[in-house]
Amino acid sequence: MELTQRAVPEAVPGRDEHLAPLGEVHLASVDLHFRADLLPWVAKLLHGCTPGVVREASIVVGELLANAYVHGEPPFRVWIAARRRGYVLRLGVDDGGGAPAKPWLPAEGLFVVRGLCPAWGVDAHDGGKSVWADLRVLVPPLTTREEGPPR
Repeated sequence: MELTQRAVPEAVPGRDEHLAPLGEVHLASVDLHFRADLLPWVAKLLHGCTPGVVREASIVVGELLANAYVHGEPPFRVWIAARRRGYVLRLGVDDGGGAPAKPWLPAEGLFVVRGLCPAWGVDAHDGGKSVWADLRVLVPPLTTREEGPPR
């Protein structure tokens, strides 16, 4: 399984110019080892956030990734971004499958996502779809605090 990692995503689905990309991982196929080791990756990206936020973000990303593994198609892209102003993380997983033809009925994993995140959605794009969720935080990651206001 091929794993590539870049420090900063080229673009963040959701097309929100107020989001600062924190990191992403590209997976050529299903990678159960990456999913099992999400916590250290998320903790590195969310340095400065509370341990509870890191755990919640890991849970949400894990659920979105599991959903993509079951219902999507490779390649997969896991990404995290933060709102430059405000205290919201956008967590997402892209896959190569098309957007569902009809609205999804949430199953167990998406109930967890909905319970932790005030907003989530599915965006279709060329080559697949993005499933994302917004997680509110009390303390933003240090990387977004150091950047200052958006230009």
